[in-house]
Amino acid sequence: MILLVIIDIILLLFSILIMTDFFNIIFRGFAPLVGSRQTALDTILENISPQPNQVIYELGSSSAKFLRMVEKKFSDVKLIGLEYSPIPFLISKLFLRLKNSRVEIRFQNMFKVSLQEADLIYCYLLPGMMVKLGEKIHAECRPGTILVSYTFSVPNWRPENIIKQDGRLIYFYKV
Repeated sequence: MILLVIIDIILLLFSILIMTDFFNIIFRGFAPLVGSRQTALDTILENISPQPNQVIYELGSSSAKFLRMVEKKFSDVKLIGLEYSPIPFLISKLFLRLKNSRVEIRFQNMFKVSLQEADLIYCYLLPGMMVKLGEKIHAECRPGTILVSYTFSVPNWRPENIIKQDGRLIYFYKV
């Protein structure tokens, strides 16, 4: 009997989390859980060269795949992922802890967190979010901060470089 109650509680909590994610995607414009392609991430890593002690953000980090790849290649940078969807955040947090990763995942809304310490920002977000993100980065980040966006551009920004990868574009901007 107690086991059934525990299972019911777990299912209820899981249902609430799924409904929250659905609400955020449909009504608040959040990006759905779609990961970046491996080939795109490989290309991005070939085209960045962070310096020691620089801070790298992944916005909408989900599984933090980009940060985990950066962690393997660049040992002395600070890695921060921001994820506002509870299920991907919890899974990512658990996975990173089990792997003893130095990637820091934060359960925070990217639009309510200061990005002023960022040296490089990576994102794969929906076009509607890119307008607001561009304004935020322009207002908060230092000159020289790099923004890498997979698939969607920042309106009214001129990229330093655009790479076509598997039919999609990767945009490299400098603030």
